[in-house]
Amino acid sequence: MLKKKLLLMSILLTTFTVVYGQHYSADPDVGTEFYDISPSKKGDVHGTCGYTYTGGYVKLRLVSISGTNLRFETQLVNSNGNPINTPSTMEFHIKESRTSNVASLVCGRDYGSITFYAGNSTCVQTINVSGFDSGTRYYCSILKIGNVRYYSNTVSVTASTPKPDVTTGDAIVGIDNATLFGTINPYGQETYYSFQYGTSRYDMPNSTTIKYGATGTGYFDVSSKITGLESGKTYYYKLLASNSSGVTSGEIKSFTTETPWELPTIVSAYATNIGQYTATLVGSTNPNGHRGACFFKYGMTKTLGQITQGQNFNASNDILTFSFDIDKLVPNTTYYYRFYSGSASDGNAVDYNQSELRSFTTGDKPVTSPSPSDNATGISTYTDVSWSGGIEGELYAVRYSEDSNLSNYRESRGSHRGTSLRNEKNGTKYYWQVWKYNKSSATYAPASPIWSFTTIGGSEPSGDCDLSDIPTSSVYYEPTAFLCGRTVLSGSDENGSVNVTGKLKRAHLAKIAFRGLYLLNGSQVPSNVPSDIYPSVYSDIAELNSENSYYYQAARSLLYLEYGDGVSPFDRNRLNFNPKNTITRVDVLKALCETFNIKPDLSSSNNPYPADKDAVSLLENNPTKFGYIRKAAALGIIATPSGGKNNTFRPYDECLRGEAFIMLTNIMKKIESGYIPAPNPTVNDYFEPLNITTKTLSLGIGFQMGNFNHYTKTGFSLDGVVPLTFSHEYNSYNTTLPDAFFGSREVKGKTETYQPLGIG
Repeated sequence: MLKKKLLLMSILLTTFTVVYGQHYSADPDVGTEFYDISPSKKGDVHGTCGYTYTGGYVKLRLVSISGTNLRFETQLVNSNGNPINTPSTMEFHIKESRTSNVASLVCGRDYGSITFYAGNSTCVQTINVSGFDSGTRYYCSILKIGNVRYYSNTVSVTASTPKPDVTTGDAIVGIDNATLFGTINPYGQETYYSFQYGTSRYDMPNSTTIKYGATGTGYFDVSSKITGLESGKTYYYKLLASNSSGVTSGEIKSFTTETPWELPTIVSAYATNIGQYTATLVGSTNPNGHRGACFFKYGMTKTLGQITQGQNFNASNDILTFSFDIDKLVPNTTYYYRFYSGSASDGNAVDYNQSELRSFTTGDKPVTSPSPSDNATGISTYTDVSWSGGIEGELYAVRYSEDSNLSNYRESRGSHRGTSLRNEKNGTKYYWQVWKYNKSSATYAPASPIWSFTTIGGSEPSGDCDLSDIPTSSVYYEPTAFLCGRTVLSGSDENGSVNVTGKLKRAHLAKIAFRGLYLLNGSQVPSNVPSDIYPSVYSDIAELNSENSYYYQAARSLLYLEYGDGVSPFDRNRLNFNPKNTITRVDVLKALCETFNIKPDLSSSNNPYPADKDAVSLLENNPTKFGYIRKAAALGIIATPSGGKNNTFRPYDECLRGEAFIMLTNIMKKIESGYIPAPNPTVNDYFEPLNITTKTLSLGIGFQMGNFNHYTKTGFSLDGVVPLTFSHEYNSYNTTLPDAFFGSREVKGKTETYQPLGIG
């Protein structure tokens, strides 16, 4: 038994629009006027189903069909044929039947009811019914249900399955092929489809293979690929679909195949914005009508080896330009490069055209800060020359001559930091220039301006030093002459005597370090420094006298100069200063570094003297002190041209005066050339001891915050070997400290008194 759906629609006026369907058979009853029904018809069903049929009449007509949907209209009239416009309920019966027997219809299944409303002069009512089975003939009737039943004429209709709905879709096009798309609605039947195509919209003789589409209701996507097309040609196509009800044709569409594949043309390739570490590679290409991608390959050899990120381009016949930034390049180095541009028929770049091999050279790191400085005088005839800005691992050479244009030059090759010049004439001005080796051309090229220096001799160096005991060929001559010329050395026996092979004393070190610090860049040694008013740590330099006058101020200064980090050039934890004691090379280096605010390198673990057993031991047992060696080696402070001795550092050897002169000279020159920052000590860089009182002690502020650490004394120790400490200390609450530590001092009109017992 069929299941139908009855929809109640709004009341229509006399004038209405008929929507004609296309999926029902053309029965004569469709679209006809209302039938006239004679009263005698009532007798045919008198008593049927237990009802009496009498009185008025009901008329029925089928006005439109759409697919499997039917639209009926009914009219209630009296025996005179006039419409009855009083409210009335009607039943609508649809019956599957091979006959139009009235009794079958009258006694059939009810599929709904309709209410007629007053005021409808024509009494016309619309009924929509859907869901008829395809191919079945139906007989329909309307009955009025009430005390007396009326029935209408019978209307017949045969439902049929509609033809498929078809929509022609777009196409994906290649050079000689295309994929065609579309949608179909099978309306519940097995449906097949194909595409017709050709080069004329009026003649499409070609057809794809007929394919099964779908079964069911709703819209389904379909597609077919066609091949063997002519490139650059316009084709027309449409989708056809068929089921048992017939064939439907979609709209006609068109596409044009792509032109034959041609690789992009390379137009140009060049490098620009070339710096020391970066450059921009620029390439231009004509895609020749296809999508694709382009990129650069580059490297320090002609085999290239590095590649940029690719950039895509769309199909075009215009010249397109692309830029590629590259970085992490090596300064003053030749790089080779090629530009690549490619495409494929499916748009993925799989084959490329390439430019010719080209090259560019990165900018060089400027060579600056020469040592000796430009126009320097008093330079040894055996001297090291150095500079800043060289590239590690590259080859450099120094060309030097007595002529300002470097004609008749001699050449000394070295590293990126410097080289050595030998056997020069005394009292002669030399011009010199740094040259760098170019690997690509296998030649040297200028890398600096032309500088000059004048060797010692001809006339004695300035200052009061007697250099007669030093051969001008000695490695100590030039640094000694430099310090004499700066009045760091004055030439008297214990006032910095020139004895370069003698052992350096602690007093000598204090004097030359202090004067070297304050004589930098043409400055003068001040008449007083902050430490002059501080109590002396050591009793053997507690008072100024004729024996200590040349180092007294210097030693006291270097006990308190800390630059804010708590580390002074000379330690404050000894029993005495011991001015005549010798001092080891590592302690000399530490004192010089701290004097000029050069801090130890504690961030790495490398050892610049791996063959030196004592240096290896020091690195293991006292890494902080070894940090001064690491830092000084990196700065070129302790490098000397003497060869043998200085291949190892020998940290525990007693330092020679000449060795200290070399280290101090190197430091001063590198500061004056800007290679090392100038220390420029101020009052704030000196540690000021506290006024120790019972009040400050009660607050937990003890000797450790002043310069009174000498109350805990180191009696015996060897750095990294025997850290044995003997100590003694005093209780300040019941011990009166010596008056020497708390004498009054006058400073710019202000009296500062260090009291052993203050307030509290």
